[in-house]
Amino acid sequence: MTLRKESSLPWPVLGYQELARRASSPWARRASLWLTRGALRLRSLLPGALLRRALLGWIRMEAACCRSGTPHYKFLQRYVERFERAGILDRMGHFLKAQPAERASRRLDAWLRMGVLGTLRHELLNLRLGAPGVPPRLLMEAQIALSPGCDLTCEGCYTAEDRGGTAPRRERIAYLFDEAISCGAFGIHIIGKGEPFLSPRWAGELLDVIEERPHTFFTLATHGMHIDDALAERLGRLGNLLLLIAVDGPEEMHDARRGAGSHRRVRAAMARLREHGALFGFSCMVSAKSHQALTSPEYLASQEEAGCAVGIFSRYFPLASSGLQDLALGAEELLDYRRRFDALQSHRGMLLMDLDDVEQHTGCHSRAGESIYIDGITGQVSPCLRVPFAPADCQLEPTSAPGRLAELLGHPYFVAYRDRSQRCPSWCGANLEEELQAVRTLLDQHPPSTSPRSIASYEGRARDAARRRLPLLPPEAHP
Repeated sequence: MTLRKESSLPWPVLGYQELARRASSPWARRASLWLTRGALRLRSLLPGALLRRALLGWIRMEAACCRSGTPHYKFLQRYVERFERAGILDRMGHFLKAQPAERASRRLDAWLRMGVLGTLRHELLNLRLGAPGVPPRLLMEAQIALSPGCDLTCEGCYTAEDRGGTAPRRERIAYLFDEAISCGAFGIHIIGKGEPFLSPRWAGELLDVIEERPHTFFTLATHGMHIDDALAERLGRLGNLLLLIAVDGPEEMHDARRGAGSHRRVRAAMARLREHGALFGFSCMVSAKSHQALTSPEYLASQEEAGCAVGIFSRYFPLASSGLQDLALGAEELLDYRRRFDALQSHRGMLLMDLDDVEQHTGCHSRAGESIYIDGITGQVSPCLRVPFAPADCQLEPTSAPGRLAELLGHPYFVAYRDRSQRCPSWCGANLEEELQAVRTLLDQHPPSTSPRSIASYEGRARDAARRRLPLLPPEAHP
């Protein structure tokens, strides 16, 4: 594992990097896998109910701690009961008991590493907040775009107009990941702008970097149609990766958006992943065309049967230049969708999350400084994935030294964004037009601004959405 080490960084960062390097060395990983295999030999004797209660008790304690006012801890408070009700812990226990010892031990080893080392990282970094190499507020997650191209032209895709450029290679990917981890991130979400499995060689480099960081949790968004047996077998060996595969409805509806035969190919990919013990779930875009089908018991049962562990619902966001009229949820449709989605929460066997619902009840993770967006193709760092703008000097250049991301998180623009120096809604889904205006004002106050033409285009689409009375929340739920 190659972790950058610079004497200019404070000892908590260097100390954690050295610990992670040693814990991820071949001999340490062989030893920990040997220990987890030994523990799993006794799995039939493990008191499953007692272990579940202990784990849930620890999560509840974390959620109720002194930091419970932040979005992350509000999320824990809100979702711990849903997590239990969905039977996720039972599913985890069943996986450990039913899978071959080698596969189960890898997964358990990754879970333990992520919990222990992630918590230790936060405790160490909290000792030196704001010091060189440590941000003023610790991240909980980072969204990183690495794939510049896609072989699909899905209706309503709002990244299609922002594609192009060259995908970062292995060393650059490792640098981006390590910068986010060194700023506290427990999880890294690998998102568009395109499809990560288009190039087998590049995908191999990406998975190498993920495998070398078993102490960090990763999610990766994909349309799933390039997952063959070899790739599924490789993904099944990774205990710290959750694949999110796009399934935008039943076969006819999915194929209408993503191309004829795509649903069949996705189901075949899921079957391969399940055979090799990979951890995966589904994601879907909720639109006026699809909201009823996506909240039907039949659709949910189909995803569970395919082996999905989690379902992520993302409402259509009006930043694609086409499709607004057909895809936007009207007020009545949104209320109907919310009622239907809430009814699904009692479903056992799969955890379901609506991303807008999360933000509504926890607040904006970006405004709290717990989440950032990194464009891995251009190096641009911005606070928010949905409103991805920042001054032009907020860049992770190819020549940037370790600690650069922590420096950027202390940039006056990021400080003002976190402190809400401009009036804004609780999150951009509540009032996109107002959030864009707040960001525009902040950019004017912290030149040089970036992509003025691009933000003007965003603002124009937001105004168009407002004129068509597009809600992301029901009117009475707006803050």
